[in-house]
Amino acid sequence: MSDSTAGLHMALFLLVGVGASLGTGAVMMRLSDQRAVGLTGSLLALTAFLGLARVPDLMLLWVICAALACGSLIVIALSLFSLRTTNHAQAAGLPGMAQSGGYAIAGQDLWLSACSTTRQVVSNFRCSSQRGAW
Repeated sequence: MSDSTAGLHMALFLLVGVGASLGTGAVMMRLSDQRAVGLTGSLLALTAFLGLARVPDLMLLWVICAALACGSLIVIALSLFSLRTTNHAQAAGLPGMAQSGGYAIAGQDLWLSACSTTRQVVSNFRCSSQRGAW
């Protein structure tokens, strides 16, 4: 894919994602049950990922599906915090707790990745020094 085509896909992804964010917020305000909106966003994301893996020739379609999914799912995730609380203290505490858990998981993944990389570097160093590469 050329640089200009990739840039066009990225611009389209961002524009469609903004539209999906705004539309999802408007739809969620009108519904008493947000499960259908969440399921739709999740299915769009799954469709985009599977489509990219199976039929990469339809890249533009998968970019649009992914943009619709990402734009809607971020609004759903952030909106559910406020929709599931009864007062301001809960609304402030719940996202903090969720973000702390998310960052802890992400931090462990980074730490495990660093340990794996370090183990490979040390192993390569030992093999090199045993062969007299110094």
